[in-house]
Amino acid sequence: MTMNCGTTTKPNFKLAKTLAYGLLKTNQIQAFPVNPFALIKNEPNVSLISYSDFAKKSQLTLNEVIEFTQSSDGATAYLKEKERYLIFYNDGIKHAGRINYTLAHELAHIKLGHLRKGNTFSLSRNNIYLNDNPIFEAEADTLAAEVLIPSFLVRNLPDDDVTYLSTFFLVSRQCARTALNNVNYVSRRYSSSIFDVPLYLKGQMKPFVMAIEQKKFLTQSYITDQQLIMRR
Repeated sequence: MTMNCGTTTKPNFKLAKTLAYGLLKTNQIQAFPVNPFALIKNEPNVSLISYSDFAKKSQLTLNEVIEFTQSSDGATAYLKEKERYLIFYNDGIKHAGRINYTLAHELAHIKLGHLRKGNTFSLSRNNIYLNDNPIFEAEADTLAAEVLIPSFLVRNLPDDDVTYLSTFFLVSRQCARTALNNVNYVSRRYSSSIFDVPLYLKGQMKPFVMAIEQKKFLTQSYITDQQLIMRR
């Protein structure tokens, strides 16, 4: 499909990372895993609705909701006149990490302004500007990964395995893979100092970063506790 993407020819990874760390700062994230539900709750012009609630209110079946959103995971509606966003997510998915990544990915599209390219009402999953736009998808993937698994933490972990990261940070394997790709991409092009904790995040993240560096928290009991907390 031919599409006019303006003058943008490659993903703006720097912007995605800056916006991601801005979210960590404004939401005072001090430990991980990050709760995307809380991030969305703090966005004044963003609302959240589950597939089951939307199905009940609209008198639709789950399959009809999936057909409407064109996604079995989630989507975002943009109401241009009201300057508001509505994120849909499939609460029937059993894997919490997959839901977390879906929510972070949809929020990423909003923060990056991608849905503003659409019409008066548009869904991120069937918006022509997003559906076949690898640039927008790469930016959203990067922002979501940097919020859920910041590059500056990955380098200090004892294991860079996708399974380990997805379990420890309670995200999907896709998100963990993106985080590793981000680290590998940057490692080949910049000095190791780029993985230092940003100055404006050092204070609030110091205890967690120190624990990571000292190999604390890295136990199955910690991971299990975090999973239970995220489900509350």
